[in-house]
Amino acid sequence: MNTGSIRWLCCLAGLVASSAHAQKPSTAPENLFRLEIVRKAPLGIAKPTLTVSPLIDATSLSLRVICGPAAEQYQGPLLAGDRARLVFDVPVGNHECFGQLLASFADGSLGDVPLDFQVSVTAPVEIIIQPTELDVASGRTVVQFSRPVVQVTVGIYDVDGSLLGGQTVPLGNHPANLPLPVRWAPGEGTPFRMQVRAQDTDGFWTDRERIVWRRDFAAPPVRVRGSKPLRRRDVNRLDAIRPQIDAAFKAVPVGTPLKLFIVAHSDDAAVAMAEWFAAEGYAERIRYRVGEDAALFAAVQDERDSWMMR
Repeated sequence: MNTGSIRWLCCLAGLVASSAHAQKPSTAPENLFRLEIVRKAPLGIAKPTLTVSPLIDATSLSLRVICGPAAEQYQGPLLAGDRARLVFDVPVGNHECFGQLLASFADGSLGDVPLDFQVSVTAPVEIIIQPTELDVASGRTVVQFSRPVVQVTVGIYDVDGSLLGGQTVPLGNHPANLPLPVRWAPGEGTPFRMQVRAQDTDGFWTDRERIVWRRDFAAPPVRVRGSKPLRRRDVNRLDAIRPQIDAAFKAVPVGTPLKLFIVAHSDDAAVAMAEWFAAEGYAERIRYRVGEDAALFAAVQDERDSWMMR
């Protein structure tokens, strides 16, 4: 994580203390405080922070900072080595921060230092897994990133969470949106989950997980005309394969975001089967498509695809 660890009067680190002074006795500010700033943070993963720690006991410490739309403060005594930490809940973008630090110390010293620094919040790296390039059995995939990254780790896990294979790829500085082929040595066992981790140029990590386990079921012939409901014999045919589907869902941990994919040759048939399965308790799991090969469709499970949200 990108953390600025700054002492007073260290203007090159981005913190300005332009008129610091101390009294009774005269003590340099860098001998009174230690300051740390987290300047860059990806949205949803971290937040910009300011941490002040006195080097000697502060009988009274007042810290007030306005950072973009956020205003935070700390008031009270603070022992040497303890920390006053302000967290700034600000949106994506760059934000100017202004404030003041006032303190009285056990040895009679006083500190009065203005604060002036900048923080930024970035959108986290978006990891895009190319579904048509994913071949778990052969140990290869292709990924893209919304921002430059310096390192990528791919791990393949079984249903119990054991690592079956993976690879860490140091990249230096891989450009945004440039496809990156990744290969790994497949291990024994049944692949269930793939995790892709990417480290951006600021040192932050972003994770993306995808369920790669699948089971195929031979769907019975279903004939639907217009918007009419399924006929009784078609319902019986679908009901006959339900034990297999239920057994597949029970074979994975509770809460696993598995989906039930339905492929049909007509829109009416796809909708009718989807509505029937929804009424039978699969409403949150159903995805369907018309006129696609079942094997390809089952492999394309990335919900970023617009048609997946039908």
